[in-house]
Amino acid sequence: MFLAAACVRFGVQRLRRPTVLTAGAVSATLSVSTLIAAVPAWAVAVLVLSAMLAGAGLGMGQPGGLSLLGSGVPPRHLAEADTALNAGGPVPSGILPVSAGCLSDVDGPAGGATVFGAVLTALAVIGGLVVLATWHQVTDPARKPAGNPRPGTGTGRPLQQRPLLPASERPGIRSGTGDRMTGRRH
Repeated sequence: MFLAAACVRFGVQRLRRPTVLTAGAVSATLSVSTLIAAVPAWAVAVLVLSAMLAGAGLGMGQPGGLSLLGSGVPPRHLAEADTALNAGGPVPSGILPVSAGCLSDVDGPAGGATVFGAVLTALAVIGGLVVLATWHQVTDPARKPAGNPRPGTGTGRPLQQRPLLPASERPGIRSGTGDRMTGRRH
């Protein structure tokens, strides 16, 4: 699972955030669907496929969410937002499997996996729909619109680069007059 998560990050790093988040939601949904099919049949190969798809979903969803956090939250509130994400994320990640395990004790592994899968599928579909509904609002540093001001310039024009002049021709620098750092003359 984690190998798939690491590998998929290299493959999607040049894609736009909404594309990555939508693909992550699709991957998570496919992962849960294969899990629901694999548990009653005790199909190990399908369970491995489910884990790989879950890893791909994690590999796309986590960096996509973190990059949205970094671009959508003002810098002075970024620490609080990151803390809320890091503290709030593990809560459902812990509650859902424990609940599925308790339900599996009562209803068997197939029942627990089915309920677990249904809840995760619903959450993944809702997340994917939110991304699709807000596609145009997602900031994406990979694609800046034309005329977007460069940081610190105040204009949409690129910075002008001046040719490098020899030291003797640069304004304010006279050859042999002394050290600029200390102000001492030679």
